[in-house]
Amino acid sequence: DVRLAVRETDPELPVLDLGTLTSAIDSALSGPQLAARSISANAVIALLLALTGVYSVVTFASSRRRREIAIRVALGGRRSAVVTMLLRQALAPTFAGIVIGLALAAIATRAIAVLLYGVNPLDPLTYALTAASLTAAAAAASCVPAIRATRVNAALALRAE
Repeated sequence: DVRLAVRETDPELPVLDLGTLTSAIDSALSGPQLAARSISANAVIALLLALTGVYSVVTFASSRRRREIAIRVALGGRRSAVVTMLLRQALAPTFAGIVIGLALAAIATRAIAVLLYGVNPLDPLTYALTAASLTAAAAAASCVPAIRATRVNAALALRAE
């Protein structure tokens, strides 16, 4: 119908590519959507790798300090104080990494600014939520080995070494 209407109006006018507005919008946005999905998938993989690393480092550090933890527990130290100590030591490098990462992200936003629609590349809410979620994830990954470290049998741990 469109081709006939164009021919009736001007027979010399070429009609090359016809389609709906929805399909034109979808094809125009397919590249940025693919890039956003790719970046999101890589971010999820990076987060899982980071959390695995935090969990492993805290587990290793608490196993190396098993004797110290056993002495603290045997002398009447509160388990919550030991967990807090281990979490504080685990989250200190996390905070440093978040600060450095936020600074690098602020610099790198220039490269991905074309992929952002309706969002300021230096949006403070986005940066704050990212920092809070990374801190919460690192704390959750650190809690399990820290709590497990306080359940050590003090007599067995001291006798083993």
